[in-house]
Amino acid sequence: MNRFVVMLAALVALGLSGCGDAGGVLAAGKGMVKIVTTPGDAKIFINGKRKGSSPSEPGQTFAIKLREGEYMIEVRKNIDDLKYYYAKKPVFVAEDVLQTVSLKLTEKLTELGEQKKREASAAAARKAAAEKAADEKRAVTARKIAIAKKKKQAALAATIKKVRAAKTLAVLKKFNSQFVKIKGGSFNMGCSGRCYSGTKPKHKVIVSGFYMSKYEITFDQWDACVNDGGCKHNPKDQGWGRGNRPVINISWNDTQEFTGWLNKKTGKSYRLPTEAEFEYAARAGTTSKYNWGNKLGKNRANCRGCGSRWDSKTTAPVGSFPANKWGLYDMAGNVTEWVHDWYSSHYFKRSPLKNPKGPKFPGTIRNRVLRGGGFSITYQGMFSSHRSYDRTTDRAWIGFRLVR
Repeated sequence: MNRFVVMLAALVALGLSGCGDAGGVLAAGKGMVKIVTTPGDAKIFINGKRKGSSPSEPGQTFAIKLREGEYMIEVRKNIDDLKYYYAKKPVFVAEDVLQTVSLKLTEKLTELGEQKKREASAAAARKAAAEKAADEKRAVTARKIAIAKKKKQAALAATIKKVRAAKTLAVLKKFNSQFVKIKGGSFNMGCSGRCYSGTKPKHKVIVSGFYMSKYEITFDQWDACVNDGGCKHNPKDQGWGRGNRPVINISWNDTQEFTGWLNKKTGKSYRLPTEAEFEYAARAGTTSKYNWGNKLGKNRANCRGCGSRWDSKTTAPVGSFPANKWGLYDMAGNVTEWVHDWYSSHYFKRSPLKNPKGPKFPGTIRNRVLRGGGFSITYQGMFSSHRSYDRTTDRAWIGFRLVR
């Protein structure tokens, strides 16, 4: 069987369905190319010249005889005005050779499609630029608002600071005017007879002159210290009210922080009174149990059984009861008060005659003396001679007053 017969039989067997040249017999110097496109029904160009279209049925081929040489096969199928399918492939056609070329078309943009893409891209860029500009404008506005808010907060803080400073100044000015001059002298300190053993024996004491605050230190005064940054501890008022009520829930150590702040603000030398100074001032020249006599009476002070509307319930605003003979208020009742001295139950037995300041060595239990009784204390705690104690770190219903 000669070469022509073999080639003819191969073409029949492969089911050639389209051909760009008449007949299926290869001419001398030519080869056969079968083109398969996916999808079908695509226009076929060889070296730029239209040669036909691929079959629309899947798997069918377009066959063409070409002279030996190099060719560029291109296929194209229009989708719409904007898109089309396209593929190309270079082939070499050899004489008397049959070959199949498969081309898978990919989506491309027409010139109009490219134009639309450029327009869409430009629109997107303009939109992005507009959004960026809007974001920057919003950021600038937000910064301006933040700066304005910060300035407003700073102005408010400055105003608050100014108001607090003015209030502190007013509190200090008023406080400085609320001191009574206590002339020096002697008195019998302590108690004899039926009284607490820690207050015995009664003994003579000489006290130098000093100034003492008329009232217990109030919440107004303490809060001024807190607001000015001088006091760290902000005590609770138990819901009884602040203002002109005596400050409570402070330790002996807290009082030292307050006096340090006060001395720095005023240039004066405030301190807690010694135990001797407190009793001397509380008695105000009297020798009776209470500074008003030997009977508790009614509504003379705030204590348990004193007959006031605050008894055993709450503290009373300072100065709610009559002052003693030297012009001092609440030296008995309302709140128990811290004094300078370390506590010792035996100190009175060895106390010096002049200006005693308490024992120098507190021992292992570091207690300070309390004086004056309080709203929840019974009548015995109201005696001018009565003394008790607490640890320097304890915070209870205890207040204080100052001397200078």
